[in-house]
This record gives sequence, C-alpha cells and structure tokens, in this order.
Amino acid sequence: FVIFETDNQLIHFVGDYIVMGTLGTLIFIGALSYLVIVDITRRRRLSLLSLNTKLVLTFTLILTAISISAFLALEFNNPHTIGTFTTSEKFIASVFQGISGRTAGFTTSDLAYANESTNLIYSALMFIGGASASVAGGLKVNTFAVIAIGIFATLKGRENTRVFNRELSPIQVNRAMVIGAVSLAFVLLVILILTITEPETKLSDIIFETTSAFGTVGLSKGITSQMSSIGHILLIITMLIGKLGPLTIGISMAQNTRTALYRYPQERVTIG
Repeated sequence: FVIFETDNQLIHFVGDYIVMGTLGTLIFIGALSYLVIVDITRRRRLSLLSLNTKLVLTFTLILTAISISAFLALEFNNPHTIGTFTTSEKFIASVFQGISGRTAGFTTSDLAYANESTNLIYSALMFIGGASASVAGGLKVNTFAVIAIGIFATLKGRENTRVFNRELSPIQVNRAMVIGAVSLAFVLLVILILTITEPETKLSDIIFETTSAFGTVGLSKGITSQMSSIGHILLIITMLIGKLGPLTIGISMAQNTRTALYRYPQERVTIG
C-alpha cells in the first residue's frame, strides 16, 4: 500500500539512495522466504547452505538481473517512464523496479505508459513471483527452479536431475511440473474469461493485471477500477489462488502419494 498524498508512488524519491535502498532491501529479503533467511543466519557459509537456499538465491539473483536489465534497456528513452530522468536516476529506478516489480508492487514510474515488451517480460516475472514460504505469491521461485533444471536435464539427455552436487528426486520434479502446468492453465483461463467480460480492454493489459494478481504484486496499468464486477471477482480469486494455490497443490500431492502394488508393461509413444 502507498499512503503518500500524491498518486505517483515513489517517483519523488527516485534520486534518494537511502529511501530506495531501504525499501529495495526489505522487498528483496521479504521475497526470499523465512526458511532461506534462517538458513543463511545459522550456517553463514555458502558451502553449508541447503539446496533449497542455494536455488532460491541463485534464481532470485538471475530473475532480478533480467528484470533490471530489461527495464533499463527497454525504458531508457521512454519519456513517459524513465526517459526524462538523469542517468543515475535511471539506474536507481531500474534497480528498484527490478527488485520490486516481481513481488512488491511499488514503482518509480507509471507502467501504464511502459512499452509492451516491458510489460510482457514483467508479466512473466510476476507469474513466477517470490520464494515458497515468503510473503510473495505466484508460482514460486523454488518451483520454477526445479522445472527449469528438470527441462535442462531432459534436453541434455540425463536420466537424473542434479544441481549443486545434489540430485532431485523424479517425484519432486514431476510435482513441480504439475504445479507449473496447473498454475499456467489457471492464469490462461482467467485471461480468457476476462477477454469476454472486458471486451474493450486490450489483451496485453488483461495479461498484466492477471499475472499481477496471481503473483499478489499490486502493479496495475490503471484498468482495475474500470473493470466489471465479474472482472473484480475473478481478480480476487486469482489473488487467493496465487497466494495459496501452488502451496495447496504441493501439500495435496505429497499427502496423496501412494506406492503402486503392481505396474503395467511399458510402451513407447511417438512424441515431437
């Protein structure tokens, strides 16, 4: 929530290193999860950290770097966002936006006037969200990391999925794939319904609002107040699902795991 009297959020503080640095640090820590923070404070050495912590830190840094670089490159000359800022202010605004844009919803520019490419990239980043057991919503960085590593292992022709000298169980990789597929299918369904209930709204704006709701980010292109009651209800449901859905699916699959008493013969199916 922003309680400033003006509607332009943190634009007035874009050159203030203390304000931007403090808020950016809090947002970054809040998206790491309590488990990761406790693990870091207890072990204090990179080599002793758990695999979960290493994956969260690694992929959070990668996604943040992509977010910062994309915003700086694509909006550098856009006069409606950061184009009129000084070079140092552009860098500060991009760093803060890269940290905040995935999870927090604070912004240093009006994203309603951002380029379509910028909003598309941020839609994907908001869909991923923060880490499991953090204050953020979305698919979760942990789940995305396992999916990405599993895909890479398959492309390399490896039978086992391994990273940081550790091996991920096939069951956990499959669960991550299921959570990712179900989450993506749900978001696409909401987008489809919103295109019907909000016929005058651009598709790119609907995608941005939906992924922002799923990641419980709070960013908006300013169309939320213009949407119908059905659209508002859908966004509310999307926010609840984005916060609790992936966790609920993961817990449900873990509790319903059963060992098969028998197996059928294997047979190949043509794919690709």
